Amino acid sequence: FYKSFQITSMEIEREKIKSAWVALCQQYSVPKQLYKHQVDTILLLLGGDHVFCGSPTGSGKTLPQLATVLFTSGCALIIPPLQTIEAQMCSVCDNWKINYLNLSSICESSIGDRIESEKPQIIIASIEKISDPIVQKQMLSVNLVYISLDEAQVLDPETGWTQFRPYTAETW
Repeated sequence: FYKSFQITSMEIEREKIKSAWVALCQQYSVPKQLYKHQVDTILLLLGGDHVFCGSPTGSGKTLPQLATVLFTSGCALIIPPLQTIEAQMCSVCDNWKINYLNLSSICESSIGDRIESEKPQIIIASIEKISDPIVQKQMLSVNLVYISLDEAQVLDPETGWTQFRPYTAETW
């Protein structure tokens, strides 16, 4: 019975997300359709679950990271591995009118003030920035609803991040 209830409940929630998405499509420049893995990821993130979303390149894994904040009142911390992905995320946030703060171009000592004054829905930061103790201290007051590592496979020290960003190896 519990499993049956859980599946039925997920279907109801899935329909709510899809309906809310249709309404968002009318307000913002967002994709008209969500795929099942995107809806499921959004639901799991909203539920406070740990999520690993693996699918092929270009299949829309990044979208739930950004879209989930449209359904919550907290803030998300998103850590992209590359500046190109960071720039894409900023562009999507601009198009969707998501209040975000990209920490890449902000001096460490002023991050806390910027977070306090701008109250971002999303904070985008490189691993180098987040690894800085000054930044970590200033982030303590943020109501983070989830943290997302985009392209998390690059965290593997044998084959990943440290291969093209060797100066981050000591932070892990």
